[in-house]
Amino acid sequence: MLLSPLSLLFPASILAVPFVPTLAVKSIAIPPSDWIQHATVPPEHPITLRFALRQGDFPSLEKRLLDISNPLSPRWRQHLTKQEVQDLVRPNNATLTAVDSFLSSHGIDLHAIRRSPAMDWLSLNVTVAKAEVILNTTYQLFLNKFSSKTLLRCMSYSLPLDLHGEIDTIQPTTYFGGVRSPKMIPQSVATKRRFLSVRA
Repeated sequence: MLLSPLSLLFPASILAVPFVPTLAVKSIAIPPSDWIQHATVPPEHPITLRFALRQGDFPSLEKRLLDISNPLSPRWRQHLTKQEVQDLVRPNNATLTAVDSFLSSHGIDLHAIRRSPAMDWLSLNVTVAKAEVILNTTYQLFLNKFSSKTLLRCMSYSLPLDLHGEIDTIQPTTYFGGVRSPKMIPQSVATKRRFLSVRA
């Protein structure tokens, strides 16, 4: 029986240890004062997770939009088609592959994922228990003291460090709407998503 060079240098127990990605906190919540933790959530409760992926060529899209609104530009009022916007914001293949691999490693059927036309938003239905494993978090039901509205949120969530640059945000997680902390979603990302993202 021939032994590989690695087996001569390292014990079999070391070689058998699977690779575990380094997790790092992606977002921390600072709930507005009118929201309080209200109740735990049953693990089997359904939840839809939405992933906003890093968009591809956003600087070019931003420049095109500025040109369209500039009377001195040769492109003034030459509005982009829906397909042109989708092509510019579509995440690159490395981003799509990395995110798909991450979800697949958690047993997610990639065929069950709903994707926006530009591929920059992914949605999947899971249980709260599954979402907590994927995001290394704990969900709670929060209650608004004035309106009695409830929200399913978490105080923080984590992702493998190498995915931090590939995923802009995941919802529902730490965002409560209205007044928010700058730690939740950078303003540049929020602005970009609000006005320019092409969703399903």
